[in-house]
Amino acid sequence: DHLLAAGDPRQAVGLLFDAARRHRRRRDHLTMRRDLLRLAGALRRLRRPPDAPERIELRILWAEACQGQDDLSAAWRHVTRAAEQARDRDDPRLFGWARYTQAFLRLRERGAVEQWLRPARDAAARAGDAELSWSANHALTFCLVQHGRFDEAEASLTPLVGLLAGQADDVKRGDLLRLMAIIARGRERYDEAEASAAQALALYIRSGSRLKQSHGYNLVGDLARYAGRLEASVEAYREAVRLSELSGGNYDALTDELNLCLVLLGMRRYDEARRRLTRIAQRAERVRYGVGLAFAHLCLLVCEARDGRWAAYDARWRRIEPMTRGEIVDGDVAVVAESAAELAVAAGETARAAAAWRLAAAQYTRLGQDERAAAATARAQRL
Repeated sequence: DHLLAAGDPRQAVGLLFDAARRHRRRRDHLTMRRDLLRLAGALRRLRRPPDAPERIELRILWAEACQGQDDLSAAWRHVTRAAEQARDRDDPRLFGWARYTQAFLRLRERGAVEQWLRPARDAAARAGDAELSWSANHALTFCLVQHGRFDEAEASLTPLVGLLAGQADDVKRGDLLRLMAIIARGRERYDEAEASAAQALALYIRSGSRLKQSHGYNLVGDLARYAGRLEASVEAYREAVRLSELSGGNYDALTDELNLCLVLLGMRRYDEARRRLTRIAQRAERVRYGVGLAFAHLCLLVCEARDGRWAAYDARWRRIEPMTRGEIVDGDVAVVAESAAELAVAAGETARAAAAWRLAAAQYTRLGQDERAAAATARAQRL
């Protein structure tokens, strides 16, 4: 601010870009938006045209800040415009970054790989941007895993290994091992998955990053949950929550605690799950974490169905519109919807059960899991 007041907007632009990126890394999106407002003012004083590289980069950062505060429509608008401007300028770095950011807004949707992530990867390679290449290839592999495309995911590990050659970056090596663990689990190579997850966690611990350690414990919890070792899963998720809280990652902590609640529901510890989910919903609303808020209400559907509170069930159903409209796509949405459907069937609430089965089917369809989608659709049609 003092540089702007002193009439030196050029120097202020560089410092404000650095500040915005720093707050992005810390996931402090509110402060990041304040930095970007000041940055926009400095660029106006410099009379930079709308398609100037600094203006395009500002749009991309603004989209990331909007996404971080769950203003997804504004995020999409800004980043789509940035992608168009970068393409028109033939700027591969900014185009790749814009496509990468677009992918994160649509990461779990069928088509994300072809439409956004492969173009982001190719643009990063053309620009010679190693950091963007790592991020785009990492996201591409993760997205392939989410859609069950494990052969392609394993093949996509090769460029990541190449990008790490000669580097002693514990966080990136941990991220690579984490991907390898997720792929191995998807291929039902469970011992390999757990070994890779343990190595990733060890590297995260050595890196000193509490946030990355929370990611490591979250993966350990996932693997224990899928293996049916629910007590071990609870322990790992609790540690993930603790570390996320210490790192200041509101969204990560809420996500980790939601995973913990999924296990509690699976263990039929409904009362503990309800207490935690109620707190999660309140906190998610306070920090404007729409995805977490919708997940909390979805999980609370199971609690309401179990207790026969159908008016409360209907109220929560109205709060999960981002899922019923397909804006949020996740395998756990389908699994929880199936649990709610089963409880509704047992209570004779066939219309509510059919709606929950249809939600599960729609989620599986968007994830490309056609057999599961057909099974859920058949359950809905039999009611």
